[in-house]
Amino acid sequence: MLEAYTCYPVVPLAFLLHSGLVRDMAAVPGLLRDFEVTVTGGLNLARAPWNNTTLNSMVVATQLLRGRGPKKLAGIHGNGSLGYQQGFLLLGAEA
Repeated sequence: MLEAYTCYPVVPLAFLLHSGLVRDMAAVPGLLRDFEVTVTGGLNLARAPWNNTTLNSMVVATQLLRGRGPKKLAGIHGNGSLGYQQGFLLLGAEA
């Protein structure tokens, strides 16, 4: 599972490129066909709480990992200070 900060479209695109999940912009549509970049619906259109979006993502991803589903790993991307400070958290489910 992945939760990429989605307030501005350039942020998740840059994240996908710089993380190595895609090699170039031409690969982005293929990745997005098969994988979602958010488990919460993202920040846009108030589909996630306006405050504490990263905390909300951590709670939702933890709940999904604790379920009996096939997903065993979650990555949470956080963005702060006008985009120049980034953070990434990996969460794993017990085997």
